[in-house]
Amino acid sequence: MSFAKKFAVGCTLVGLAVTGAIVGAQALMHRSVAQLNGEHPVPGIERPVEIFRDANGIPTIRAATLRDAFVAQGFVHAQDRSFQMDMYRRIASGRLAEVAGPPAVGTDIGMRRHRFNDVAQGILDGMGPETRAMLDAYSAGVNAGLGALRSHPPEYTLLGTQPEGWSAHDTVLVSLFMQIGLSRTGDHEQMMSVLDAAFPAEVVDFLTPRTTRFDVLADGSEADYQPLPIPGPEFFTAVSTDPEIPPASEMLDEAVPGSNNWAVAGWRSGHSGAMVANDMHLGLSVPNIWSRVQLEWTDPDGTERRAVGVSLPGAPGLIVGSNGFVAWGFTNVTGDFIDHVVIEPDEVDSTRYRTPEGTEPFGEHTEIIRVRGGEDVTHTWRSTRWGLVSGEDHEGRELVEVWIAHCPDRNNLRILEMLSARTLDEGLEAVRGWRGPPQNVLLACTEGRIAWMVSGWIPKRIGFDGTRPVSWADPGVGWDGPIDESARPSIVDPPSGVLMTANARTLPLAESVAVGHNFSLGVRQQRIGDLLAEQRTHDERSLLDIALDTRSAVFDPYAELLRNITRDSDSPMHSLAGRLAEQWNGHADADCRAYLLIRRFRAEVHSRVLGPAVRVHNRISIAYSAGWLGTEETVLRLLEERPEHWLDPRYESWDALLSEALDATITRLRSEFPRTGIQTPWGYANRLRMEHPLSSMTRGLLRGFDMPRAPQPGDALCVRVATPGFGASQRMVVSPGRESEGILHLPGGVSGHPMSAYFRAGHDDWIQGRTSPLLAGPPVSRMVLSPSP
Repeated sequence: MSFAKKFAVGCTLVGLAVTGAIVGAQALMHRSVAQLNGEHPVPGIERPVEIFRDANGIPTIRAATLRDAFVAQGFVHAQDRSFQMDMYRRIASGRLAEVAGPPAVGTDIGMRRHRFNDVAQGILDGMGPETRAMLDAYSAGVNAGLGALRSHPPEYTLLGTQPEGWSAHDTVLVSLFMQIGLSRTGDHEQMMSVLDAAFPAEVVDFLTPRTTRFDVLADGSEADYQPLPIPGPEFFTAVSTDPEIPPASEMLDEAVPGSNNWAVAGWRSGHSGAMVANDMHLGLSVPNIWSRVQLEWTDPDGTERRAVGVSLPGAPGLIVGSNGFVAWGFTNVTGDFIDHVVIEPDEVDSTRYRTPEGTEPFGEHTEIIRVRGGEDVTHTWRSTRWGLVSGEDHEGRELVEVWIAHCPDRNNLRILEMLSARTLDEGLEAVRGWRGPPQNVLLACTEGRIAWMVSGWIPKRIGFDGTRPVSWADPGVGWDGPIDESARPSIVDPPSGVLMTANARTLPLAESVAVGHNFSLGVRQQRIGDLLAEQRTHDERSLLDIALDTRSAVFDPYAELLRNITRDSDSPMHSLAGRLAEQWNGHADADCRAYLLIRRFRAEVHSRVLGPAVRVHNRISIAYSAGWLGTEETVLRLLEERPEHWLDPRYESWDALLSEALDATITRLRSEFPRTGIQTPWGYANRLRMEHPLSSMTRGLLRGFDMPRAPQPGDALCVRVATPGFGASQRMVVSPGRESEGILHLPGGVSGHPMSAYFRAGHDDWIQGRTSPLLAGPPVSRMVLSPSP
């Protein structure tokens, strides 16, 4: 489960306790709005710090030192987002049941198996004194910000609980919370094992293609597309579908936490400045995961510094942004940083298991979960040298999950060093040293140079390739430390003058296996490359236009199929569908009346084309998804060649399959949208659903906590990723040194407090795609944090 889903689940469970506490709470809610003016003493601050807010509530923090700036950032985060921060640390540490009661116990057990409290302490113990001092400074600011509120934030008032103090340990927990969604790869290893049991290798390879026609590499060069032959009837012959077996699900375009980013070198820029554009795609909820901030301080050498971008409430510094010398942005690698170890019990003594040195006894690890309104729950796992036994494969063999987030020495907070980087090389060195969820990091510097590098601790596998669960009981199988730094994927100063990543494969196949196997479909990355190539030079506005692009070429074949199968049809509804397909402009525009039809038709086609294979898989195990992120390639190959032995015997022909898929599409759309049916505008079906996690649990009493349900253009396979609850958590375009021309959008407002004037401030710019400035505007308020006597 992604971190965004974890947060939503956690807060939904919390919401069960809220409804009865609403009456009479609104007056207290107003008292807990952030303070904007005046002076407040803060322990540990060395010199006075000014906090300015502009008309949208965006804070500019002006401090004498970076350390003092972090104190003030903690103060601002606590005043604007304290409940959100609390949920992040509770999710990571498995402590939701302390506020949500018995319904949260299962979630807590699932998280406690990661032992993040122990990992966080290990990270702190190995942390350098300078970084630790920065975390302590930030924590002091958080606690001062909480203490300065006249009342607790509204969520605590509704729950009848109180916020806890903040510590450096909590900040590390928040960083581990980010690992939950950004470096986990789901159950693909177990899925591959089930496929191996179900099919010959030729069929498995065809169902899980490693290359697709949509692939393009990070520098825009042509990828090595290697289509495999369709396995013949000696390897696979479709059989009639069994109605008792769960049908093939949509399995398409799953909301993989990802993103787009692209960079343009100075010589490809209209103003000679290199640029970075970035939009990180995550689950959308209120408040937004990120918060805007502008930091200003003086370096020890007397240099005046400014850094601007988005921050993560619960942690100091910036996630993405620009420091005046270097700008940077992230996308998820969609790599493979988890392996599942098959545990082999001793054949004689089941209390022992095999290791390369012989057998050794299982251990035990016990966690006690405190439950509000209920008895404590104790849960015990068997433990091994590789970790806790936490699951089984389809054969019933015990599995241990080995994940980079489980080891303190594979995690750190050196992303903070990006604030100090003054050259591209210094930025790359900071990326190289950062051990967080592995990311595609794009950088641009004031000298006009650009670079891409994969960050994080990347395991060096020996004796296996990481695509299936295997035993590590024999010598020479396992992780042999990280890959050599010389093998870390990177491109510096590409001859093309552009770089781009969108969670897809970025390297030739032989090189890409170092970081993963199951990458996202390359359609967004390909489109970004095409748009960058259309112009010799770019500026900030043209890069924002790319971010807002709604073209989705992946649907072109399905529009063509619709036109073909309806051309001679006597059915009025088929004829209408054909006319809509003829009129489609190739974009997922909000007012388009053809896109939803084509999108749903594609899903129905996928289910029928892949149905026979998926059902064979599911007869062995339905515990794991049968999805593969490159499935589109498999389906297109079958639709293009139409082999009879892959056709479900229920259909007389492939055209009959397509016709039934259209009938099912029409029926479902007419049922779902009785008034508009298959002509439903895409924006109506794709309305934003950005909700406060408590609102849905209070019978509408807290609907005012949500963002408006605005129609949205874009979709999961457009550059402008936009689905009701998933999309761009920010959009940024910036040239370092030219921040005054930069652009930044965020859904929601700076404040997470529904009674704040800044709760929705700036949200419309994100919806409309307006060129809202990166830098904070003129100040309308001023607070001073002063040294405590």
